[in-house]
Amino acid sequence: MKRLILFLTAVGVTGCGDSGQPTAPARIPSRPEFAAVPSGITDLGTLLGGDFGDAFGINARGQVAGFSNIAPSGQNHAALWTVTSKGVTVQDLGTLAVAGSSEAFAINGGQVVGDATTASGGGHAALWTVTFKAVTVQDLGTIPGGGSSVAMGLNGLGQVVGFAGITPGIHAALWTVTSTGVTAQDLGTLPGADLSKALGINDGGQVVGSSTTTSSGVTHATLWTVTSTGVALQDLGTLPGGGFSQAFGINDRGQVVGSSATTSGAVHAALWTVTSTGVSVQDLGTLPGGSFSEAHGINARGLAVGVGAAASGATHAVQWNP
Repeated sequence: MKRLILFLTAVGVTGCGDSGQPTAPARIPSRPEFAAVPSGITDLGTLLGGDFGDAFGINARGQVAGFSNIAPSGQNHAALWTVTSKGVTVQDLGTLAVAGSSEAFAINGGQVVGDATTASGGGHAALWTVTFKAVTVQDLGTIPGGGSSVAMGLNGLGQVVGFAGITPGIHAALWTVTSTGVTAQDLGTLPGADLSKALGINDGGQVVGSSTTTSSGVTHATLWTVTSTGVALQDLGTLPGGGFSQAFGINDRGQVVGSSATTSGAVHAALWTVTSTGVSVQDLGTLPGGSFSEAHGINARGLAVGVGAAASGATHAVQWNP
């Protein structure tokens, strides 16, 4: 599958209220729901016959979404791993088209999102619903005038964000799925730009990602606020003296994490705090002796996680408690 993804973060709607607004999704089956899992590193393996697997999202019950190749075609298929004290099971979530491919990037309590090949051969954002009885996959389509699309994140209400190809460029997108259908919304870019990507959304509907600031291609972390009256974009800026930044995650308190260049040109994990009086940005630093870090997610307590280079040059998973 030809993929639009230039950078990634390491996620059918089951019900809607009478108002037509998204409601909390049904839970993905898990027996038992909070089963004990082994400590340390666990090899999640691959789908049957595969030799490659990659995990991108995990929910509160430890269920993991990602993708694996399959034999004999070698195509990638979206996959759901369930880890318990008894071992690991992996489920093929399937694709939109026969002989097509698919990839999953995020998961909430009852839904998985990513992208999948359509019957016409292009790639569209996709949403999977998993129950004890079956797996269903839904084509979320693309934004008006758009081509290929990818879903990168979703919140607990089933609102989905990602991006879609459009002439010219790539635009951040928001999908709202109700009992009456799917609405895809172009979230636009910062003024004068033609490229933006949405990677995270909280339960308040705040969306984060990045947008170029002009046609020159300089990227800044961006916050979208979507209301019934329209979409407001906010340039979150960079660390002091930095040339670029990007945002990957946001919690329900509105704290945003990502990365930014510093004055020296090094890339450091960053935390943005947005209030009614403005935006402040904090350098989360690196591992001792390291020169690179990037924050990918933040929870309700304000704990951030991501990746950083150690003094040896090796890349390690990192947690920050600002």
